[in-house]
Amino acid sequence: MVNRFAISKYGRLVAMTALMFSALAMGSVPAQAQQITAANPGGIVHFLQALGHKVEVSADSSEDPMLTVKTDDHTYRVFFYGCTDGKNCDSIQFYAGWTEADNNTMKAMNDWNKEHRYGRAYIDNDGDPCIEFDIETGAGGISPGLFADEVEVWGLLMDAFTSYVYN
Repeated sequence: MVNRFAISKYGRLVAMTALMFSALAMGSVPAQAQQITAANPGGIVHFLQALGHKVEVSADSSEDPMLTVKTDDHTYRVFFYGCTDGKNCDSIQFYAGWTEADNNTMKAMNDWNKEHRYGRAYIDNDGDPCIEFDIETGAGGISPGLFADEVEVWGLLMDAFTSYVYN
């Protein structure tokens, strides 16, 4: 199966370059500002957009930031956690759910979780299979290269989980 979501080294370079130019356009920034952090949702939005993802910004029921992201193959959400009054968040969670799936039993989700190190799968309240992937950025953030790797892992997880639930 060809993975159309995989991010090439060139794609990571484009994303990191776009982030650096964005930071420079805002004026002189400290080196730490180049890190990807949940405390700066705008930086995550710009990063995902630089990868070609369409991003809609909103807030969840707790007024914390929330992103709805669309790629060529998937739609997913990014939830922000550890926030104080909707700001200064310290982690994010990628989330995607599938409807009308063939393989949507509790046993199937347990089997997925047993065999896959990344991506926690479960059945939601509507009986649909979902998958989540958490990233702790902390106050200092993580490097753009590491964040690109995490986004790539997430894309691979969504591809594999799609195949798994629609077998």
